[in-house]
Amino acid sequence: MHQSAKNQYVAHLREEVQRLFLSTKITRRVDQSSSQIW
Repeated sequence: MHQSAKNQYVAHLREEVQRLFLSTKITRRVDQSSSQIW
């Protein structure tokens, strides 16, 4: 694996992790607000 390709792969993984983290964060916030409504 070339160094540049490895760096691109790591950057891609980092983006995916951030996206997952953000989505779980948002759904958690939605769950909290919905539980307050009920």
